[in-house]
Amino acid sequence: MRARNVRPMGLFMIACLLSGCANNPAPRAWRLAPAEAQRTARGGWIVLEPLKSSGGDPTGEPRIEGELIAADGDVFHILTASGLRSVLRDLPHRITVVGYRTASGALAGWAAAGAASTLSHGVYLIFTAPMWIISGFVAAHREGRAGVFHDDDVARLFARFPQGVPAGVNVEALGALVANPSAGPPR
Repeated sequence: MRARNVRPMGLFMIACLLSGCANNPAPRAWRLAPAEAQRTARGGWIVLEPLKSSGGDPTGEPRIEGELIAADGDVFHILTASGLRSVLRDLPHRITVVGYRTASGALAGWAAAGAASTLSHGVYLIFTAPMWIISGFVAAHREGRAGVFHDDDVARLFARFPQGVPAGVNVEALGALVANPSAGPPR
């Protein structure tokens, strides 16, 4: 009977640990390590989803995603695959900005290893395994969302030009979004 209880607990643990790392909308090439994100001249990845003014439901219009160039007082400037888009900040929207990559996968791995190590605890496993599972799930879940923000004002911090587009800079000349940010210097 004990063997039957271990398998569901293991599956539950794996599902919990994996659920903390499934919510990053940025392409893999745009998920820079925190140290790299501080050194790059590129902006963070932004996703704007237009919402209806009443109720907060999506409008059905396509979402706008790409590199955040600037967040001026009233406009988001986003470099997309089709070129630069400027979106009014006053329009209802759901925002997601990815500033950097996190180590949630490593935390989940250590938590799984810690939970597996409780097999050597004998009967005390019923106390120590849940502690590893719960604390590992919470740590991986929180770390997985550490570089993802949903605030208009915080978005400005991850823009290529955090204080707005400088005078004399023609953002239209940026062209279209580069698929791989490490492919060379920003234009």
